[in-house]
Amino acid sequence: MQKAYNLRSFNTLVAILAGLDSHWVKDALRQSNAKLGMWENRMLRDLQQWTTSHGDFKHIRQTVEALAESRSNNV
Repeated sequence: MQKAYNLRSFNTLVAILAGLDSHWVKDALRQSNAKLGMWENRMLRDLQQWTTSHGDFKHIRQTVEALAESRSNNV
């Protein structure tokens, strides 16, 4: 997930998070007693909030706009 974010592959990131949110993955994690570390839990929670579809993906759109603006200022 972090690699997709760092590469600015936001479509990939949303797809990964959607897959992790499926009930099959959640059931498998519950059954295997797999635990995420504190850092991983925080990263997952932050990325889930960042990729929420509320406001028509407001946070992603703001990030893309900021990247485009900074790119145009560097040209």
